[in-house]
Amino acid sequence: MRKLQILAIALFCIVTFSAKAQMNIGATVGITLPMGDLGDAYNTGFGFNAIGKYNLSDNMAIGASVGYSSFGTDFDGFSFGVIPVTGLFEFSFGSGAFKPYIGADLGLYVFRAKVTFLGSSSSSTESYIGLAPTGGIMYDINSNLAFIANLKYNMVFSDNTSTWLGINAGISFKLGK
Repeated sequence: MRKLQILAIALFCIVTFSAKAQMNIGATVGITLPMGDLGDAYNTGFGFNAIGKYNLSDNMAIGASVGYSSFGTDFDGFSFGVIPVTGLFEFSFGSGAFKPYIGADLGLYVFRAKVTFLGSSSSSTESYIGLAPTGGIMYDINSNLAFIANLKYNMVFSDNTSTWLGINAGISFKLGK
């Protein structure tokens, strides 16, 4: 697990700090809709992601993403969240200001549950590999700023595959050329 974390941080740094090519850094916020078994146990929640991308060409990008998603519960004193640390690939269509895209994130998902009862608390953390196919749009507001919105279907491969849909919107800053 430690090696995956170091790899994700290194990839993020390479993508974020290279100055010779077009890069994007940005963030999204949105709602998380748990599905399947996860939807039976948890309610709609909230999430955010920080994203760094390196453009391989006008329509392909690789990068890294780190985020946090929390899910609502029906029980006081209980919280549940997920920290995804992933690499990503995106392919966009078109060359104008409005660009639809598809892609996928692949990486480590860290689950954390915390229970607080009568003044004491206990937490549990587990890590799994996950995949998140993504479809969205990017709209160039100007030459350095873009609006992004996407749907991200997260699948985490644990004993019982956990799935949720993220509906996200945010901004992306263009760096480089």
